[in-house]
Amino acid sequence: NNIMVDGLDNNDVSVGSTRTTFSQDAIQEFVVVANGFSAEYGRAAGGALNIITKSGGNDFTGDVFMFYRTGKWDAKRPGQGNLDAPYTQRQYGATVSGPLIKDKLFYLVSVERYDTDDSTNAAFDPSLVAAVQGASGYTLHPGLQTWNENYTTGLLKLDWYASATSHWTMRYNAAKESNGSQLGWGGGGGPLGILDPTAGGTRDITDQAFSLANLWTPSGTFVNDFRILGSKRDHDLESLDPTLGPSVTLAGIATFGTQRFLPQLRTEKDYELFDAATWFAGKHTLKFGVDLMQTKVSGSLPLQFAGVYRFQAFGAFTNALQAMMAPNPYGGFGLPVAFIQGFGADSLDIKAGYYSAFFSDTWQIGDRFSLNLGLRYDKEVLPAFHDVSDYDALAAGGPQQLTSWTVGPLPGSTGATGIPGGPYYAKDQFSHSLDWSSSRVSPRLSFNWQMTDATRFYGGYGTFSGRTALGPFGAVFLNNGTDMQTIVQILQADPLNPTAPWKTWANAAGNTNRRYQSNPGGIKSLLLPGESEMPETKQANLGMEIAPLQNLKFTLDLVYAKGEHFLTVRDVNALIPNPAFGSPGQPPTIRPDSRYSSVIKYEGGGESKYRAATFGLQWQLRDTAAFNFSYTYSKTEDNYTDWVTDVEPMNTFDPSVDMAPSNQDQRNRFIVSGVFSSKNWQNAFFRNWTASFIGRFASGRPYTIFTGVDNDYGFAAGRNNGNGDGGAPPSDRPIGEGRNSQTLPFTSNMDVRLDRKFNVGKKGGIEVMLDVFNVFNHYNQTAIQSIQAAPNYGSAVATPQDYNRQIQLGVRFSW
Repeated sequence: NNIMVDGLDNNDVSVGSTRTTFSQDAIQEFVVVANGFSAEYGRAAGGALNIITKSGGNDFTGDVFMFYRTGKWDAKRPGQGNLDAPYTQRQYGATVSGPLIKDKLFYLVSVERYDTDDSTNAAFDPSLVAAVQGASGYTLHPGLQTWNENYTTGLLKLDWYASATSHWTMRYNAAKESNGSQLGWGGGGGPLGILDPTAGGTRDITDQAFSLANLWTPSGTFVNDFRILGSKRDHDLESLDPTLGPSVTLAGIATFGTQRFLPQLRTEKDYELFDAATWFAGKHTLKFGVDLMQTKVSGSLPLQFAGVYRFQAFGAFTNALQAMMAPNPYGGFGLPVAFIQGFGADSLDIKAGYYSAFFSDTWQIGDRFSLNLGLRYDKEVLPAFHDVSDYDALAAGGPQQLTSWTVGPLPGSTGATGIPGGPYYAKDQFSHSLDWSSSRVSPRLSFNWQMTDATRFYGGYGTFSGRTALGPFGAVFLNNGTDMQTIVQILQADPLNPTAPWKTWANAAGNTNRRYQSNPGGIKSLLLPGESEMPETKQANLGMEIAPLQNLKFTLDLVYAKGEHFLTVRDVNALIPNPAFGSPGQPPTIRPDSRYSSVIKYEGGGESKYRAATFGLQWQLRDTAAFNFSYTYSKTEDNYTDWVTDVEPMNTFDPSVDMAPSNQDQRNRFIVSGVFSSKNWQNAFFRNWTASFIGRFASGRPYTIFTGVDNDYGFAAGRNNGNGDGGAPPSDRPIGEGRNSQTLPFTSNMDVRLDRKFNVGKKGGIEVMLDVFNVFNHYNQTAIQSIQAAPNYGSAVATPQDYNRQIQLGVRFSW
């Protein structure tokens, strides 16, 4: 999505999130366009949201507010049991505006503070805590751990009417944020099991933005809109492990130690220039414009520098804890399936440019029919990757390209490899795209037909381009085997035989904190750029609106979107069956290129489909009551989850088999809201009360079942699942189990508000509010332990999204 403030960029380009926020009281309106937006808007494969800030005027106005919550008023959290989890939330702020020079120069100032003291429970079994301590010397931290989240935001806006035809606007906003649980812990669902607090991370952000805009209207037929922006964002993610020790994962049971992507420090600077000229020529409204932006990202990205140990069930070990507790000839740390550690340069300094031009024509063909035609050009300029030869510094005889291969049927194979179509693997070339810069021309078309006074039809079609997230781009840019190297040590022999010899591990004598103190050399893992370009969606929508009465409206909307070129990851050097298995010293699986471990290719192979039909009803009875209802039936499919290496496809040689319901797929969604007001009642006591509610009801999201073991080690045993991921992480699914083939239960939530306003003077007032969130205290089950090898497989896992009933009091004074 593209999030804008006053028509200018407000996105964290590194990871695709929104940037600074400010008080709701400083916002005039939201413009939300979910699909079919005009050619003026771009850099979004999804939707566009433009936040328009308020301006001051000739009257001195303002308000002061405060909201307060405490856990003492709330219901027990899901999974909390008898624990008394401390929780306090305070949110307060003020907004004032008025004239500096009457009729000429106006100001608006807004500040807000949000402060929450919260806690998370790491519900480790006491026997697990003792076992981990005894086997490894590591200490788990069970029970409640407290943390704080806060932010302070401020906005200053000046409006200067230099003349009857020229309006200047200056905006400065700043924010300082801190979150002690940005990467949370606890939980217990999925391959990582319960996360110890040491596996979590904190976030500290300082964000500033300055913009200047001019609206020039020299005549009644011409308008020029000019805007510039400069912003800076310092974003620090730090580990909660004070020792910065290695990350240790016991598949489906527990994870502790430094999260493998931390610490991560970065600074993002954005500069944007926008200019659009609009002519009103008879039945045509013509708009031409340019939108130019440059982003600079610098910082550090020490991928897996702290080291990563992974344990899982294999052979005689039925779970990861048993493997961890098994004797190791090189120390008492157990028998991990893999150890990973990064070395080398971790500093990053890259620039990206986004250059766009657009044209649109709103053509009022008749009194009841209008057509909007648009054309947009987008160009994304990214740094070129290193030369291909830099990826193979270890190759004998000097740098050379990585090899390619074809794997055919295994000798004597019966076809029982679990891969659709028989025991064949697709050929995969190590092709390199050294430049991800791309450009695209996107047509847009929409119409609006007011067929009768009560019936309207509308629709459109267009192509929309997003941006490449600079976070994963930076990881591929650095971790190329030369600037940054990731060393991987894996089992030396058949893991089905627990007595097989093991490599020397990082916890051998002389290596403190259970990791190497310098690069030991050996097998490397690489991140490799594949073919990629800007994400793209083709969107079509058709809608109908019927208003049989002035205060009653029905709507029906149909939406289709097809997405392509989304960033995905897959291992193009994954484990494959070893034709020589059975001979002395031959393992059941091999890497096609034995000089490397995983070679994770980042490429634009992600595809998605979205189809939806939405029925809506809006009814309003003067100033007394309003009611809204909508029902959406939708189907969302994709073949990717994210661009982190933990989510590579089931069959890395054929990612298309992962096309399945998306993580966000919810087939049925109901939203109902209502507002009831008594401000015109005659009785003084009952006057100026307002009651409101909003209810959200939806089908559960899908999830995937995992085995918790690496099936690919079992080629000879006939239990291969085909993804060749080597068990890092152990994300294999049971044979025949599709991605996201299971569905969580239906979810529901109802929030209500009751408020009373007391008038003070002619324009002032005090408003007292009572908010109750999840009023029925419904436990929405949003996660299930889906690892078959985990002790609590199939049980519900409480997450922060499950909600408990919460109560909030608020007061607002306005004038």
